[in-house]
Amino acid sequence: MKPYWPFINILVCVAMLLVFGLAGTASAATASDLALSVDCAGFTSRGGEIAFEDSEVVVVRARDGVGTLLYENRIARPTSSSFAWADGERVAWTTTPEANPIVLSITTEAETVAAQPLLYLVVGRCTDLPSASVLFDIAADLGLLELLASADGSTAPSVPPGGIPPRPTNAPGLAESLSGYAIVNTDNLFKRSGPGVEYTPVAIVDGGTRLIVLGRSDDELRDSSDQLWWYVEAGGLRGWVNNGFVVLRGDLRGVTVVPVQGEIIAPRVYIGFTGSLMRAAAQDGADVVCGVQGDAFYPILSQDTRPANWYYIEATCVDGSTMEGWFAVDQVILVNPGEVVIPLFGQ
Repeated sequence: MKPYWPFINILVCVAMLLVFGLAGTASAATASDLALSVDCAGFTSRGGEIAFEDSEVVVVRARDGVGTLLYENRIARPTSSSFAWADGERVAWTTTPEANPIVLSITTEAETVAAQPLLYLVVGRCTDLPSASVLFDIAADLGLLELLASADGSTAPSVPPGGIPPRPTNAPGLAESLSGYAIVNTDNLFKRSGPGVEYTPVAIVDGGTRLIVLGRSDDELRDSSDQLWWYVEAGGLRGWVNNGFVVLRGDLRGVTVVPVQGEIIAPRVYIGFTGSLMRAAAQDGADVVCGVQGDAFYPILSQDTRPANWYYIEATCVDGSTMEGWFAVDQVILVNPGEVVIPLFGQ
């Protein structure tokens, strides 16, 4: 059997986006607080209802990992214009599943399956069944292909210096529904735009966060290597985390190497004290441009010599204006983890 990981990861991410992100999408029907749990034998209602609005029929459909139709039911608009299963009501599959995952969808009826607006989607698993590798076929049937983003190494936007990184999480059970996933085992772990500390941060994940694993940085590195990085997703935000700060669970053998599209951290300086004087030339006693706001990182535009004695930077002055000028190297802290070459002034 071919590795199914890239496919199941993507579909589960789509499930998360749909279940939690389509509530505000215009539709001819809506699923209000609907909660259905899926297992090998069928599904169970945990509350909520379907509001028909402009629709006359909704279709409840379930398939297994090889595309076998397990259940299909057309529900016509009732007199009350809403439908609900009783809390705890059990509905059995009409066909026995052969492979994971089990995908249950609710759509409004249209001429083709692909054209049916999706109201609800949930993914389940059977502990005793193998997992399949044809999830794109299922996605096509559900009309989800336009939402399937390949694991191409793209990440969330870089957080600018001084910016507050987002702290994404996954919905409970999403990562655990996969055959393998990663758990963050340290606090305030940076997700980066590439596999290395020289890459820009895109988010911070808290200890205990379950991560969906979409790729890896190197096929040759062992899963115990601190040189290995994982391409992961949490809360719809993708990025890279170092293997040394996560605990792996399950089977990740199907995870493949993905290309890197990261952004290297540009060289910058940290200035600690508000009012530090920025000079108009690279020498002591030169005219003062302004006193700058402290406890901040500022980009380096150039330097005077190699190695530098002075850095030419862009900084925010105490009055709020943005100016350019010089700071001696012993007045600042250089931050250049990517070892980017800083150009000489005037070049």
